[in-house]
Amino acid sequence: MTEEKPIRSEPRSLKELVGQVIDPVMTRRAGINTLLLAAWAELVGQQFAICTKPDRIVWPKPRAPVDRDQPDADSGAGPTGFHAGVLTVACDGPHGVFFMHERDRILERVNRFFGFPAICEIRLVQKPVATRVSRMRPIPDLRGAERERLEAMISEIDDPKIRAALLRLAATVAARRQSRDAR
Repeated sequence: MTEEKPIRSEPRSLKELVGQVIDPVMTRRAGINTLLLAAWAELVGQQFAICTKPDRIVWPKPRAPVDRDQPDADSGAGPTGFHAGVLTVACDGPHGVFFMHERDRILERVNRFFGFPAICEIRLVQKPVATRVSRMRPIPDLRGAERERLEAMISEIDDPKIRAALLRLAATVAARRQSRDAR
């Protein structure tokens, strides 16, 4: 009798499901996975996160060294035959000069991200980098007693970002309520 796999009952995030579909395609076509794309802003810093994005990683085809115990002097590969790849980064026009000045630091961070020296070189390609335009509507303004009541409720929260997010959420809910009541 064949044992059946138990059905996974806990919910899975959309990120996890989409990543399972997109990662193999991106890896096959560009050598990049979604984790690198997601971590790009942390790796290059805010200055370059807006104007650059990883375009592709070219992994050289492995050549087996003649002597498996010694590295191949011509290829730089170790006994396993691994060759580091070349990361191509798309960059908006004039920002490329500044990016190239930081190339060594970024290369070090990318290799730290992978956990081993996976990338040996960063090449730059100048082309437009699509940046996300924020679709957030302006925050409706809460006034009077409504604002005082809300600020009293969130005053014990230490984190200013969480406080601001809660204030924005409450203002949006109140504005929608008011527009619904006005109809």
